[in-house]
Amino acid sequence: GHSMGGSIAMMITLELLRSNRYQVLPPGISVRCVALGSAPVYRTEGDLSAQYLEKIDIYINGTDVVPRLSLGSVAKLLAMLRAVDGLGLSLEDQLGVVMWREDEASESKRQRVKRALRDVRQDRFPYLQHPGHVTSLTTRGNSVEVKGEGVENARDIAANMEINETMITDHLHTVYRDAFGKQVII
Repeated sequence: GHSMGGSIAMMITLELLRSNRYQVLPPGISVRCVALGSAPVYRTEGDLSAQYLEKIDIYINGTDVVPRLSLGSVAKLLAMLRAVDGLGLSLEDQLGVVMWREDEASESKRQRVKRALRDVRQDRFPYLQHPGHVTSLTTRGNSVEVKGEGVENARDIAANMEINETMITDHLHTVYRDAFGKQVII
């Protein structure tokens, strides 16, 4: 499934894998889930079960925002915006930082912003995770780079929203379709 459909498919797969209460599958039939651009839907205090990593594949295209969306990640983004706002930078200063102006004053302000962002913590709302093997897709012209993410990188992706000009368009199902149709670079 894609987007919400992928998130729902992951939750159904988790339920089928974790419980023998539902004997809905005929003997010998196994469950496997492929989710494209799905939101994180799982939370655990420990490590993910190996059966989930083996049976659930999650693909994230570029800077797609949806795989980074949970109450925890949105709360963290708002805390980061408040931290930057608290620096008292003028609009011109802020633009100099984000447009990578190369003068000394902008670089100094950029460092202040980095320090402020590094110190931001958000503990009020839980972060959700992706309950399977996460693979990132990065389009490079007529090809797509495919990178399997480790558990820590997958947690980082789910916990940190990335503001980018393609964060919405990277989520479109047609963009995923086009990425899967390109030559693969591993």
